[in-house]
Amino acid sequence: MLVNELKSKASSRLNNVMRRNNAYNNDVIIRLYFNDWSLIQSMRAYGRRTHEELKNILNNMKVKELKKC
Repeated sequence: MLVNELKSKASSRLNNVMRRNNAYNNDVIIRLYFNDWSLIQSMRAYGRRTHEELKNILNNMKVKELKKC
């Protein structure tokens, strides 16, 4: 779900950074959102501007209702 949202709404710069660093994984996206410093340091070309864009996309994401089990 997060991956599809990023692929459709992210700029080409953010998509390239995510693709080059094999970061299209829900777990990695959540870790980036919450500033996992060791992960951020290991990603080439991931900086303040790409982090702000990622946060904007995820903050504005509309989530459908979850059904109770």
